[in-house]
Amino acid sequence: MLRFDVGTGANEFSLGNNNTTVENFKAGNNATINFARTEIAVKTDASVTDGGSTSFQNAINSYTNITTGALFVFHNTDLGHAAVYYDSKPSAAGGAVLVAEFDNIKLLGSLGSFNAGDFLLI
Repeated sequence: MLRFDVGTGANEFSLGNNNTTVENFKAGNNATINFARTEIAVKTDASVTDGGSTSFQNAINSYTNITTGALFVFHNTDLGHAAVYYDSKPSAAGGAVLVAEFDNIKLLGSLGSFNAGDFLLI
């Protein structure tokens, strides 16, 4: 289980409506993820990289319907495993930061088993 402190204070993640319930978990391709109020997104159809046209930042920038903070789980081929990124304004260019790495999740297909219950917001 992944635990994240939610809110607007220092060392907290501002996600969706900032409560402790994951209401807007999305997993799948870009079209599935790109919905307003998405709080946690898991991209299961393609890996990302650290830079270039397939970068995690370009993927997040493409989610123009997500206007509040969100966590994104991607398989990153440059890292060789999955990672979690946070962006406080996904619909605006730039701003994503790496917050966790899963060095035990080496394959894109392994992301398909993630669900809202894997995340604890406090």
